[in-house]
Amino acid sequence: MPSGIFSVKSLKNSLQTARFTDLGNDFAWNNWNPTKVNFLAWRISLNQVPTLAALACRNVFTGQIRYRLWGQHDEDVDHLFVSCEVAQFVWNFVSHWCKMSSIFAFRVKDLLDWHKHVQGCRKWRKLAYAVMQVALWVVWRSRNDLVFNDKQINLDQMTNEIKQIGVLIDW
Repeated sequence: MPSGIFSVKSLKNSLQTARFTDLGNDFAWNNWNPTKVNFLAWRISLNQVPTLAALACRNVFTGQIRYRLWGQHDEDVDHLFVSCEVAQFVWNFVSHWCKMSSIFAFRVKDLLDWHKHVQGCRKWRKLAYAVMQVALWVVWRSRNDLVFNDKQINLDQMTNEIKQIGVLIDW
């Protein structure tokens, strides 16, 4: 279309470049991860995952909004993925496993921006970001197993799943 003449090829090129340019925030898509992992991380960045607090805000009554594991805090994205003890254990594991300095975050946005500050080359930062997204995926799946299947959180199983999926990252 730069020449002013329409072609299917030019339309295809335009659509491919515009595909993920505006995701509603400054979220960075990581093509080393499966689409479902990226999609979950993107939804987390927009606070669009159905946590108990988010459902309550949408007038969906679930009977509770407290985090099911200990019930001391509302289950929102920041608590579930950043400040609960399970999430803190996961981020401690990820930083040790990847041989990086500890991950300190107060909000989900801090986690999603963390890879930008990792020491190393661009490829290493992209790998760290991929592992971080996988960890978000594992936390979410473990939470869902607790809520829907009444399966207790198993930290060893979570770390093994992060390792298994992390090793398969296509880099």
